[in-house]
Amino acid sequence: MKRQQPERQLQDALCKWLDKALPSGTWYSAIPGGNRSVTTTPGYRSGTSDVMILHDGRAIFLELKAPRKTATKHQRDVHAELALAGSLVATVRSLNDSY
Repeated sequence: MKRQQPERQLQDALCKWLDKALPSGTWYSAIPGGNRSVTTTPGYRSGTSDVMILHDGRAIFLELKAPRKTATKHQRDVHAELALAGSLVATVRSLNDSY
């Protein structure tokens, strides 16, 4: 039986939505993580959010979480560093989340 992956399903749905919804001149990419072959790559920063959007000269980081799940302390620390660097950071649990 295949294990459910709610965050992966959310990421798939979000990326499909972003492909249609983002205005011209806005760029995004998923950031691989949680896979040992990726997370041991030089330059990978543990705790980095799942999706990065570049819009109007600003970086926006989205942390994708299954319902009722929260970011780890390490992820929250990275989110604080990203915010100090001038980025917007948000946790997304569904496509219906609004900010």
